[in-house]
Amino acid sequence: MKHIILTGAGGMLGREILRQCSFMCDTEIYAISSQADELRIEFSDDHNIHIFDSVSFLPSLGVFVVINCAFPRISDGKALVTAMDNTLVTLDVLAEKGIVAFINISTQSVYSQYKIEIPDESFSVAPRDLYGLAKYSTERLLILKQSITGIKVVNVRLSSLISPDFDQRMINRFYDKLLRNQDILIEEGNTKISFMEISDAAKALLKMATMIDKSSHNIYNLGNSDWLSLSSIAHECFSYYENRARTDSKLIIRNTGSLYNNVVDSSRFNSTFSYRAECGMLDIISQIGRRKIRGDEFHQ
Repeated sequence: MKHIILTGAGGMLGREILRQCSFMCDTEIYAISSQADELRIEFSDDHNIHIFDSVSFLPSLGVFVVINCAFPRISDGKALVTAMDNTLVTLDVLAEKGIVAFINISTQSVYSQYKIEIPDESFSVAPRDLYGLAKYSTERLLILKQSITGIKVVNVRLSSLISPDFDQRMINRFYDKLLRNQDILIEEGNTKISFMEISDAAKALLKMATMIDKSSHNIYNLGNSDWLSLSSIAHECFSYYENRARTDSKLIIRNTGSLYNNVVDSSRFNSTFSYRAECGMLDIISQIGRRKIRGDEFHQ
C-alpha cells in the first residue's frame, strides 16, 4: 500500500490529484484543505481518501510522501510571505510525523520568459515577478531544511497548466471570442507557447510520489515538450471551430517582433520517472474546443 499526503487539496491541481487517486486502490491519500467539508462530500464514496482541515490533525503516519500544492497564485508581497512561512511550518509539522519526502510544487516562473532558449534545471533563474521570486526563495529554504531534517526535498518547477474549465488561459479565451463572434487580435513575434493538461500533471506527480526513491536531484522541471507559436495556436483554434460551428470572428495578426517563451525542458523528469505528457498542444486545443462548442450548444 502506498501512502501520500496532499496539501492544497482544494485547488485545481489538488482536486485532480484526488480524482485520480479515487481510482488507485493501492494508494491511501491524506488530503489537507481549508475546503475540507466540501471535499468530504465530493469524495465521500472514496474510502482511500481521508480529508483533514489541517496538518496538525494528522496522526503520526510513518513512511509517507508529501505533495505540497498549498501556495496561492498571487502577487501580494505580504500574502506571499505568509505562504512561504506556512510551507516551512508544514514541513516542520510533518517531519515530526515521520514523512520521508516532501515534493514541493514550484513554478516555471522562476525562469525568464523573454528568452529564446528552452531552460533545463541548470538554466539561470530570473523570476519575472514577486510570485516567481517567492517560489524560488521557498525552494532554497526547503533545500536548507533538508540538511537539517534529513527529509528528501524535491522542487517541481511546473509549467502552465490548462483545462477546459480554466478560462484564464489563452486557448479558452480564443474559443470564447469565437463563440461571441469577436475578432481575435494577435500581436505575434518570436513565441514558443506550451501548456500542460492538468490530468497529465497530476498523473506525473503521483508517479513521482510512488517512485521517489529514484529521485537524485532537488529540482525537476515538469511540462509538455510540445509547443506552438502564438499565431499557430490562434489558427488551430479558429480552424477547429470553423469546421464545427459558425462564427463571424476574424483572425488578425500583427507582427511586433516580441519575444516570449514559456516552454521548459522536462528531460530530467521524463527520464528519471519514465514519464511523458500524453496530451500535445493539438490534443489540448481539440479537447477545449470540443467542450466549448458542446457547452454553447447546450445553452442555446
